[in-house]
Amino acid sequence: MPNRKLIYHVAISIDGFIAQENGDIEYFPKEGGHIPDYIQALTKYDTALMGRMTYEFGYRYGLQPGDNPYPHMQTYVYSTKLRLETPDHNLKIIRENILFHVRRLKEKPGPPLYLCGGGILASYLLKHQMIDELHLKYCPIIMGKGKPLFVDEFQGIQLVLKDKKEYDNSVLLLEYDIAYE
Repeated sequence: MPNRKLIYHVAISIDGFIAQENGDIEYFPKEGGHIPDYIQALTKYDTALMGRMTYEFGYRYGLQPGDNPYPHMQTYVYSTKLRLETPDHNLKIIRENILFHVRRLKEKPGPPLYLCGGGILASYLLKHQMIDELHLKYCPIIMGKGKPLFVDEFQGIQLVLKDKKEYDNSVLLLEYDIAYE
């Protein structure tokens, strides 16, 4: 049985940042055809994975500690530091054995898994060849500095373009398979 794919699906500046240094995303376009397409894309996932900082980023937009940012999904936050009461059984904090946990998720039948951030968790998973696809929404902005797509340096990881879409506001969605050697 084939594994479920893990898809890192994220907005990114032309120069490779997913947020400003303070975590803000104010410069990313908030209107345009990419927004309803993103919301529609979220319906194909039933499981979301994220790091602590990505989870806590939701507090800026009204998320309360312990709330699930994706109520229609089983959500896992990978963190050794985050301590929450999680009354929502669809939100779980995973503090150890991250790779074992992600492997188990990938082995279960179901739709693709949604890696929504951030760069630290994504780097760790890429280093261990756990990410199968990148869905990058390149936004027509240059940030100069900020939080990178991946915090570690990687060399020689080949991407194979599988789909692309250009929006009227110059956002470009590129979907890649990752070809690990």
